[in-house]
Amino acid sequence: MCSCLRTHLGRSALVASLAALLLSAAGCASRSHAPVFTVSVLNDTQNAVVVRDCDDFCSSSPFALNLSPGASAPVNRTTNQHKYLSIKTSGGDPVGCLDLYFARPEPGTRVPVSGAIPCPAGSGRPWAGIALVAVVLLAGFALVARLHKKP
Repeated sequence: MCSCLRTHLGRSALVASLAALLLSAAGCASRSHAPVFTVSVLNDTQNAVVVRDCDDFCSSSPFALNLSPGASAPVNRTTNQHKYLSIKTSGGDPVGCLDLYFARPEPGTRVPVSGAIPCPAGSGRPWAGIALVAVVLLAGFALVARLHKKP
């Protein structure tokens, strides 16, 4: 392969990689403009509960609400995004999960703990998605490196 073609292909791969990165960033940036509103998680049960965020491992989330019976706590939400909160008794026994999904803003909504459902499978860290991104990035870097390799 002539060096001018290799240089052109290398530049094309680099431009394509940068374009994909910018499009990904633009997609994430557009999510930040969703309307934010506040709802309340209400412990309508007879027992104290611990409410945790489930974006990562539910048991190690820094977001934790200790709610005694009848207590509530505010949670900020956006539309069209699932937000699972793990519910456990104060003794650590699982109760279930609350899905704080709202198709449209509903400020002031009270979400009862008694409405907890079984937690979805895979509510831990999104390893499959992370692995896929890593494989795509590594393949792109390997392609660029191969095109820039001298014969």
